[in-house]
Amino acid sequence: MKASAPLDLALLLLPPAALALFVTAHVAIVARLFGSPPRWRAAVALLLPPLAFFWGTQAKMTALCRLWLGALLVYVLTLALALAS
Repeated sequence: MKASAPLDLALLLLPPAALALFVTAHVAIVARLFGSPPRWRAAVALLLPPLAFFWGTQAKMTALCRLWLGALLVYVLTLALALAS
């Protein structure tokens, strides 16, 4: 079955947009982690993204962590759909 043009456009634009949003949220969490002790968590979280979410949640960065998780989910889902079509 052939996908429609709007769906094709969405599957073309959504994965990179979601990835950009995810990276932005990740860097924001890392920057806020760097601003509070212990600072080594920021360096580790930069290299291991799940720790940024974990420590961000512990540090009460609820909005950023929800954005991080939502953008990751949208990226994975839309990328999987794009690759499947």
